Amino acid sequence: MIAWLPNALTIGRMAALAPVTALLMAPGPAARWAALALFAAAALSDGLDGWLARRLDARSALGRILDPIADKVLVCGVIVVLGAAGEAPVAAVLVIVAREFLVAGLREALAAQRIEVRVTPFSKAKTVLQMAAIVIVLLPLPQTALAGEAAMWLAALATAVSGVLHWRAGWRALTAHRRSLSGKT
Repeated sequence: MIAWLPNALTIGRMAALAPVTALLMAPGPAARWAALALFAAAALSDGLDGWLARRLDARSALGRILDPIADKVLVCGVIVVLGAAGEAPVAAVLVIVAREFLVAGLREALAAQRIEVRVTPFSKAKTVLQMAAIVIVLLPLPQTALAGEAAMWLAALATAVSGVLHWRAGWRALTAHRRSLSGKT
C-alpha cells in the first residue's frame, strides 16, 4: 500500500524550500530556471497530495495538519528571499507573511478550545494565486518583471482579504462556542 505517498509529497514541499533558496542565491540563468522548475513542482504537489489522499483513501490527521504548514513554509520562505533580493515588493511580502502567521496563530488558539475554522475555497484560491505569482516572479525574463510585481500585489490583496475572512469566521465560531458553553442561544 502506498498510503504514505500523500504525506511524503507534503513533506517534500517543505523540504523543497532549502534547494529553491540555494538556487535563487546562485548566479546565472541556469540556477534560476532550476529554482523555477523545483518551485513549480513543489507547488503542483499541493494539489497532487490531496488528490492522492482521496484517491488512495489515505486521508489522515497528520496530512490535514501538515498540508497548510507546507504551503506556508514554501510560500513564505521563497517570497521572503525574493523580497530581500528586491524582486518582490516588500510591502506585499509583509502582507502575505503577516497573514499566514496571524491565521496560523488564530487556528492554534481556536484549536486549543476545540474550535475548527475550515479552509475555504477562497483560501485555497489564495494559495494558488500566491504560488502563481511566485512562478511569474521567478521567470528569468526581463519582460515578466512588471507582470510579476502585479501578480505579487494581487496575491497580497487576496491574502489580506482571506485573512480578514478567516478572522471573522474565527470570531463567529468563538462567539458561538462561548454562547453554547453559557447555555445561551
